[in-house]
Amino acid sequence: MLVPLYNLYWFFKAVWGWPKAYDHYVRENDLNLAPLNDKLFLAYCIFTVAAVVVNPVHILKIDFYGRELALLFLSQVTKTAQLLFDAVIIWLVCDAVNGLPAPTPG
Repeated sequence: MLVPLYNLYWFFKAVWGWPKAYDHYVRENDLNLAPLNDKLFLAYCIFTVAAVVVNPVHILKIDFYGRELALLFLSQVTKTAQLLFDAVIIWLVCDAVNGLPAPTPG
């Protein structure tokens, strides 16, 4: 019963913690790379959780105090925001990882 909550905890820990760990690595190794915006990763986590919570409520037609249209709108907004955040986060992560120097053999 607590597995979904544990899953959410690790989702936030992994996704929101990654830019912090990346920035720490860049600072420790004195690399000339731009830091990542961890607030954007936090917003991604929040919108993903909102989409996961709102969409099943809309799909299952759960009565939300007679506000089906508002729930439909909220469902579409969260899905759209999540898709946009998906693209931005993937782009930022790929750009950050590709900017790291190649490891030296040794």
